[in-house]
Amino acid sequence: MADDDIKMNSFAQATDAAYIYAESSNGSQVKIKKSDLLSSLFQGRGDVTSNLDDYTTTGFYGINGGIYNTGVVSYGMLLVFNGTGVAGGGLGNPIVQIAFNGYHPAVAMKIRVSWTDKWSDWKSVTLT
Repeated sequence: MADDDIKMNSFAQATDAAYIYAESSNGSQVKIKKSDLLSSLFQGRGDVTSNLDDYTTTGFYGINGGIYNTGVVSYGMLLVFNGTGVAGGGLGNPIVQIAFNGYHPAVAMKIRVSWTDKWSDWKSVTLT
């Protein structure tokens, strides 16, 4: 069987694949569906269509006041960073939301944090 192995540096290059091959923590080889791998990465996730409290999956979302009035910004982008499981000792599940209002000339940024399922108030960030 080892005689049939292909060296990794001999693999064909590709721009897309159904599976990604990796090594698990115990050293065995595994394959991960591309869609499963990408779901854990930072990516575009569509438009905000409901209460911002519901947006806890890491990624970026479009904000359009004509689709849903967030009450925070009119037009722009929502960035979400979900740190569930990264706080040691089970002391919390931090989630950060950053809302950018890109509607010129009122460019603004607001931020809030959820820790143990309770959101802080929105705070304005000023860039000079």
